[in-house]
Amino acid sequence: MGTLMTLGSIVLPDDMRTLTGWQAVSCERSDEVRAEHLDKTVRSSLTDLDGRFGGPVIFTEWATADGRPLLRDYRWGAAERPCEHYEPEGGARYADHV
Repeated sequence: MGTLMTLGSIVLPDDMRTLTGWQAVSCERSDEVRAEHLDKTVRSSLTDLDGRFGGPVIFTEWATADGRPLLRDYRWGAAERPCEHYEPEGGARYADHV
């Protein structure tokens, strides 16, 4: 198991395959969160278009400037599953006030 990070009382696993503590959001919400946080940074990423480590994916985990988890974007290499987006339970705004 990967390391764990905490966001207030929420424990979020580092492993991109584990979504405990994350909630699914729409593409529109993902765009909104990224636009609201101009100082965001990439916390973690994986580009695996050949699918060597599972299905083809471009994964990006975003964080606030001080390192708090903000958003996870998964862009899959299949038309029937183009993308998925997640923010910490409690919403990205929660990350601003912890």
